[in-house]
Amino acid sequence: MANNILYIEDNPDNMTLVQRALEARGYRLLKAMNGLDGVAVAESEQVDLILLDINLRILMDTRWRVDFAKAISVNFHQCRSLR
Repeated sequence: MANNILYIEDNPDNMTLVQRALEARGYRLLKAMNGLDGVAVAESEQVDLILLDINLRILMDTRWRVDFAKAISVNFHQCRSLR
């Protein structure tokens, strides 16, 4: 198992805190500072878990939130079907 966690967070302090906690436990943290970058990472890397700041500025618009959720859902199901 790869133990890859994607963390999508626009607050650098939160990113650092989570990175230290997860990497100390042997996880590989993939980072994105906004929702669009998060989708790109999720599509290009093997991700086992996504942690998402649901208050990202770009996701505050309901349309973006739905589109982002669909993109993550599709990617998740594609990854599961490849295993």
